[in-house]
Amino acid sequence: MRKKYKKIIIFFLALVIFWDSAGIAFAKTKEELLRDLEKIAKEQESFIQNIANFQGQSSEAMASLGSAQNQILVNKKELEELEQNIKEATVILDQTKEQKDTLLRRFYINRSGSIGYLALLSAESLNDLIRNQIYIHSAQEKIVTEIKKIDEEKKILEQGIVIAQTRREVLLSQIDIWQNQLASLRASIIEEENKIKDLEKNRREVEQQILALDPPPIPKANNSPVINLNVVDFSLQNTITIAGAGTPHGLGMSQYGANAMAKNGKDFEDILTHYYQGTYLKQANTDGIDIKVKLSASPGGGAIIVASGSVKNESTGEILSAGAIVSAVPGLVLSPQDATSRLTVTYKYNSFNIYRGQINVIGSPGRLVTYNILPLEDYLRGVVPGEMPASWQKEALKAQAVAARNYAYKNREICDTPSCQVYHGALKEVASTNQAIEETRGQLLFYGSEIITAYYFSTSGGWTENNENVWGGTPRSWLRGVESPGEEDSPHYRWQAKTLDKATLENYLNSDPDTAVGNVEKIEITKRGVSGLVMAVKITGSSGTKLVTGQNFKYVINVNLPDGTQDYVKSGLFGIR
Repeated sequence: MRKKYKKIIIFFLALVIFWDSAGIAFAKTKEELLRDLEKIAKEQESFIQNIANFQGQSSEAMASLGSAQNQILVNKKELEELEQNIKEATVILDQTKEQKDTLLRRFYINRSGSIGYLALLSAESLNDLIRNQIYIHSAQEKIVTEIKKIDEEKKILEQGIVIAQTRREVLLSQIDIWQNQLASLRASIIEEENKIKDLEKNRREVEQQILALDPPPIPKANNSPVINLNVVDFSLQNTITIAGAGTPHGLGMSQYGANAMAKNGKDFEDILTHYYQGTYLKQANTDGIDIKVKLSASPGGGAIIVASGSVKNESTGEILSAGAIVSAVPGLVLSPQDATSRLTVTYKYNSFNIYRGQINVIGSPGRLVTYNILPLEDYLRGVVPGEMPASWQKEALKAQAVAARNYAYKNREICDTPSCQVYHGALKEVASTNQAIEETRGQLLFYGSEIITAYYFSTSGGWTENNENVWGGTPRSWLRGVESPGEEDSPHYRWQAKTLDKATLENYLNSDPDTAVGNVEKIEITKRGVSGLVMAVKITGSSGTKLVTGQNFKYVINVNLPDGTQDYVKSGLFGIR
């Protein structure tokens, strides 16, 4: 199942659909298709966020399932031991009761006149009588001691039984809780798997549409060395090497390109209007706009610590000061009471776990979702240094601040991963990026009267891509592929994946039904976007021919490479030789 999740993530993060292309005959009408794809697009973001975190959450859920199952077994074993102890203790109690009754009868007889009378009759002298009386008294004292001892033992046993019975009730309650959690976790996993199935269905429908597209030609100025590496004929060679440029997704502003422009004296406005064609900067009022960030944290919850300042527990009204610890439970809302207030979410998946603003926990036990809600400009403090090195050129940092502000302004409820924008909270705030945010405070990019969604990425490899060739939809004038020179400092500017021999490639391709062709004979790249992005790959083999998207081909190679390898296909802009 791990491969399926990765495939859908890769597909949606580099989706290539262009349903407005002329001359393409679809089974549905254009209006129906637009409605269907619009629905997919609306669901896509939340699904991608779920899937992007699904492996971590699934591992957490499965670990919780295993823990719950083990705990139930441990509890049941302890219950069995307790039941046996209670049973044995009850038997011993019955025995002590009989012993006490016997001793009481003996004591009664000794206290009665018959024993004394017998002692008097049997005495041959006064000394014998005294000795007999002493013996009788000593026997009586011994019986009393034994009775006291039995009473003490009985008391201990009765207390033990009460403790055991109390513990039994606790264990039964715990088992009930664990079983409910098991049911909740299983339901959560089933829910996620159903979403995966829905996305897989949508992916296959859209992928077929991609393969029917007729993209515009590659600009003549685009001289990427990989765009002419399009065919490998295995009748002439026995290996394949995949070489490429850049990183996903290639849409909007290249961060390495922005830094290169800043080094060449361009200001942040020049940078932004180059990568987002036809746009302009305009001052807006961002005060009072809050961003709701879904944190990549364990659904099992944990402790939230007041790291500094003071916060208010909205459910209890209690004011908590630094050092206070609160358990994450459904409905918990912790609100800052002063500018120094910071909260530590200990169950975050990584170490960037200290936050400004409010922490809000929703969901149910075992299925918690934790949000950080804070003002937009404060939110950017945790984004810009996570997305761009704080040591880079000031104008590049300012361009990054504006792009991140646009993205957050358009998407008020987002995640903290690269699926949205990287958000590290208060732990990674840096003076240089805070200054860039403050110097551009409230500035947004507009196209006409519209505030744009300003996508960005690390490295283009020399040319960015058109939006319809990346995520589909109507072509956007501000998201045209443009030249992006000066990216040579990027470690991803040019790259080469692992060279594969024919037998290894066949194993990889035949592991997936989309690319399985038996004995592979030929690989051909048949369609590219304006940046050189691979849109279609034709695979010919002994069992037939398969036409797949570049993203699908890339996925099949990457998912089969050994875990931890760095020799993977880094983007959809690649060539084969």
